[in-house]
Amino acid sequence: MAGLNQFIFIYGPPGVGKSSTGKVLAESLEIPFFDLDYEIEKNTKRNIPDIFSEDGEMEFRKIESVELTKLLNGKPSVVALGGGTLINDENMNYASSLGSIILLSAEFQTIRDRIANDLTKRPLSIDEEMLKTLMDERKKHYDSFELKIDSTPLSPEMAAWEIQKTIGQFQITGMGNPYPVYIQENSVKDIGHILESQAIGKNIAVITDQNVANFYQKPVMASLKKSGYHAKFIILSPGEGSKNIQSMMHIWGELLNNGIDRKSTIIALGGGVIGDLAGFAASTFMRGIDWIGMPTSILAMVDSSLGGKTGIDLPEGKNLAGTFYPPKMVLVDPAVIDTLPIVEIKNGLAEVIKHGIISDSNLFEYCNNGLHHIEKNWGKLIRQAMAVKVKIIKKDPYEQGIRATLNLGHTIGHAVESLSEFSIRHGEAISIGTYQEARLSEKLGLADMGLSEIIKNCFSTVDLPTELPEFINSDQLFHSMRYDKKKKDGKLFFALPVKIGEVKASVEIPNLERQLAELKEGK
Repeated sequence: MAGLNQFIFIYGPPGVGKSSTGKVLAESLEIPFFDLDYEIEKNTKRNIPDIFSEDGEMEFRKIESVELTKLLNGKPSVVALGGGTLINDENMNYASSLGSIILLSAEFQTIRDRIANDLTKRPLSIDEEMLKTLMDERKKHYDSFELKIDSTPLSPEMAAWEIQKTIGQFQITGMGNPYPVYIQENSVKDIGHILESQAIGKNIAVITDQNVANFYQKPVMASLKKSGYHAKFIILSPGEGSKNIQSMMHIWGELLNNGIDRKSTIIALGGGVIGDLAGFAASTFMRGIDWIGMPTSILAMVDSSLGGKTGIDLPEGKNLAGTFYPPKMVLVDPAVIDTLPIVEIKNGLAEVIKHGIISDSNLFEYCNNGLHHIEKNWGKLIRQAMAVKVKIIKKDPYEQGIRATLNLGHTIGHAVESLSEFSIRHGEAISIGTYQEARLSEKLGLADMGLSEIIKNCFSTVDLPTELPEFINSDQLFHSMRYDKKKKDGKLFFALPVKIGEVKASVEIPNLERQLAELKEGK
């Protein structure tokens, strides 16, 4: 398996925006950027057009290979390649072994216009006929790349974001220490090698639950031992019932009794409950130690593993005691989804659909195709859904503004979950809450009539509930919401959908008791 800190190569014809996109991408991921053409000119002290005209293309390609090799012997970075760099098989094989290659393309008219505005920086002055010939000659070569992005309608910022979604790599900033997010197949079973590549200390505590341990305790322990790690597993009972102060005291005691100190690292291997518990333990034990999130449920991957929220439940409600404490790294392995029971898959898809409603209509439509379509490519689904939350929390890490849109479905949903004594799963509660809050949005005139039915139909395609349970009445719902942690100055605020892809945060609902009663009555 390739390591996490890999090179990212931006490749494609002249004029597709390799350099401008590469600079933005490197800045976003907080890693170095190199333009191969610039490195050639800097180190040869010659302009590339001069090398072509005086020495010929063959000599230029030799120089290009030498300079590429120099870069690849350095630290992982974003590298903008020349338009023909990877025609050389040795260059292609070398680059492929060290990272991801993204092929940028663009419509011919766009390429022609960009080149016309930038001729002095091109290897050759290319007229339209020469450009057509060049594109025809390289068409088969460019078509051979798996990862492609059309830059025609995209700014460098948009293209860089599409690359991050394509390769599954993000950098989250704004909460003190920035941390990377990697989405990589089979990373759970290669955790020892990964930690070693990140220079993580050798003393590890893995917090998990019994269900996850049944699948992954042996391979994870074997991988850690192989890489020289001393690991202790702390195994809890599965489910929301473990997310309490008693479990936290047990974790603290186990950490202390097993020699975990301030140089040690906690790994949260499990779903949302484990992530919340392990993160809270890390934030409080010895006044804070490093932790790594390794979510194993869809729900945790796309939601709770991102943003640094940690906590436990109190008898009065969910997540009422906790901290903002970002992890050192989040490592997501889509391969573990294959081990999830169908009920957990559906549970997680509620949050995925919610993310689509918030800001990605394409993701919503993808989910609308049903489970049989979604399960063909879990990696794509997870990357798209995580990207929604990553973008939001980078803008608003401490929930002072736009991050509140992520609470869509949670005000009613958390109340439903709590009143059911957690017999209704979190995802099911969120699908109920999202649909009911869409109905509220229609009643308030924020959303057009019919939006709630569109949302209901999407949840129905993956067999998720949307109606309030019969055993919960509107008075219970209202009183349960009094403990919602999202209240401000004693007032309760909602995030309500306006349309697919847009949500309005911080909405105060007038006559809430009456509105809830009407929801319950089906009005």
